[in-house]
Amino acid sequence: MKTRSQVGWMFVGMLVLALPGALLAAGPPGLIHYQGVLRSTADAPLTGSYDMVFSFFDVAAGGDPMLVDTHDVAGGSAVVVTGGLFSVPLGGGTVTDGSGPGTYSSLEAVFQDHTSVYVEVRVGVETLAPRTQVLASAYALNAATAQSAQTAQTSNELGGQPSAFYLDISPTRQAKYGTARFQSPDTGYSAFEAVHTGGVPTAAGYFEDNAFTGRAWLAEGNRGIQAYGSEFGGYFESTGWGARVFLAMDSMGLEARPAANAGACAGRFIGQFDGASHNAILGCNGGTGVDGYGNPGGHFHSNWGWTGEAYLGYGDEGVHGYGTFTGGYFVDTNSSSWVRTSYSTYKVQGSGSVSFVQNHPYDKEKVIVYAAPEGDEVAVYTRGTARLVDGEARVKLGETFALVANPDVGLSANVTPIGDPVPLAVVEKSTSEIVVRGPARSDVEFDYIVWGLRIGFESQSIVQPKTIEAAVPAMTDHEASYAADPSLRGFNALERFKGMRRGSDKDSGEALDLTRAGVLLAAIGVYDPARDGEVEPLPMPGRPAVLPSHEAPSRARPGAPGEPAARDVSPAPQPSEHPAPAIAAAPEARPWLASFPASGVIEAGDVVVLDPLVAGAVKRCDSAGDRGLVGVAAAPDLEGTVNVAVATILDVLVDAELGAVAPGDLLTTSATPGAAMRAPVAEAGTILGKALEPLESGVGTIRVLLMPR
Repeated sequence: MKTRSQVGWMFVGMLVLALPGALLAAGPPGLIHYQGVLRSTADAPLTGSYDMVFSFFDVAAGGDPMLVDTHDVAGGSAVVVTGGLFSVPLGGGTVTDGSGPGTYSSLEAVFQDHTSVYVEVRVGVETLAPRTQVLASAYALNAATAQSAQTAQTSNELGGQPSAFYLDISPTRQAKYGTARFQSPDTGYSAFEAVHTGGVPTAAGYFEDNAFTGRAWLAEGNRGIQAYGSEFGGYFESTGWGARVFLAMDSMGLEARPAANAGACAGRFIGQFDGASHNAILGCNGGTGVDGYGNPGGHFHSNWGWTGEAYLGYGDEGVHGYGTFTGGYFVDTNSSSWVRTSYSTYKVQGSGSVSFVQNHPYDKEKVIVYAAPEGDEVAVYTRGTARLVDGEARVKLGETFALVANPDVGLSANVTPIGDPVPLAVVEKSTSEIVVRGPARSDVEFDYIVWGLRIGFESQSIVQPKTIEAAVPAMTDHEASYAADPSLRGFNALERFKGMRRGSDKDSGEALDLTRAGVLLAAIGVYDPARDGEVEPLPMPGRPAVLPSHEAPSRARPGAPGEPAARDVSPAPQPSEHPAPAIAAAPEARPWLASFPASGVIEAGDVVVLDPLVAGAVKRCDSAGDRGLVGVAAAPDLEGTVNVAVATILDVLVDAELGAVAPGDLLTTSATPGAAMRAPVAEAGTILGKALEPLESGVGTIRVLLMPR
């Protein structure tokens, strides 16, 4: 049956949106009351239940609906028409999001976003036209804070509150006086978000206690949080346990304190870092500094261009160390005794003695400490007891001796008769057998020991260039032991020698003369903690230390790379007519280097400057007096990175065609790629360093004391 309708809009309700926490009366539902008249083609009023669909558009014609409200039999909300009249609560049927702009599930959301809304009605399968615009009264759905129209008219307030109670979303900068609380019931959304979109970059949030010095910026520049305070930068506490962390307090980046009842966990730096099965606990477990768990328990690696690595708790090993120079380095800063492990051809090399310790068998308060014999060769030995048979003995040596001893050179055999004092001679010797002869038909028993050179170590150097001070360690600890128990002194080698001397032909009753020993000791050097101070750190021959360009060298610690030279190694300036002798950097000179990205080819000795086209990178200099001067390449660039020396003595490429260079001349960049030249004037920011050798003409390499300024 074809129908036609005459409709009219009538609004008898409104939507009230209440702010969280506002004490407002319950508002009516978010519906619009719609009334109309439905007649037949004969203009007779109709009676019955009809399916009607109400679609909401943002345009008067065309387009797609933003929201659809369906009232039909299937949804249990068919429209009841009586005598032609019907009434429908729009928004009360089956509400679905339309295919038009936006995503909506309620009428109030549509009216919040759009100032012009049109409704289209379909009865059964017939769509009525034209669409009808929803006029102003329906926008009462947006009046979220209106308790009632009467309240708004009489008090000039919304919801019983002044207008300042509500958030102003205008672009005007505003100030809020009093406490503000943000609370969001929406899953997946923050209660408060701040985004700065202004022209001048600044923080998205700023907080300040104007009674004290505490300040915090949120999302400032490239930092998530930046905080200041005269006491500390940040403070965090577990209110349930009492553990606290202070950030940027005094001279420390981080100080963590345990709860008062933490028990075993105590110390200055407390914390736990957990990554699945790998975790680390700092300052816990009864005084332990660091407890690490995982595979390995700890891993340390030098990322300053070195190769040193150490694994702690690795497999069944306690410590596993790697390095191209040495596997490990340890020093006693009180005595100066030091040891390098896995260094060059040495398992262990150091300035002290190699000793073993054993409990004293009769005095439970003491131990026996024996020193291993040390010589000018790497020796191996085998020993035993044998007997002559008819004046001769063929002695088979330990079967492994032949596997480790040089069979051609360095074999020594000693035999000592037991019992009868008979002459014995070693007539043949090899790494597998010795032949011993004595008097004819004698059968005397004898002890033997055979020494050999360890195979492969015959050419190991004895006198070597110094890479670290190796003075005789101080006897401070031993003297302290003697002071506590003078009887212990009688067991040392010197006192035993004095005892052997007493009663001998050489005993004159005078004190032992140790003058020559004193001269030798003075020439070698004996470490004195009071005089010499802290032990010299371990240098790395051929591998200068790397310091980040922004970081100054810290106080020297043993084994720490990157320390400055212990003393000045530059020679006194000499007149240019007398060529300076070749200068070798003292082993103690450890250059300061910084790592930079390299632009183009860079060779060792090239003078480099900042590349104006590549931020942060360096290139060979190619102009005179360049203020972008950085330093000198210590080695060729490696995979696009070059280490640049900024303070040391180094071979530097110099062009003397622009003026002869004499020792003591200040140098700057030149137009010759990678080369320095004599500086015509000492202009700040362009000086590379001071020449230590002359260069009369041409382009060559000379030693230069680098001191960019």
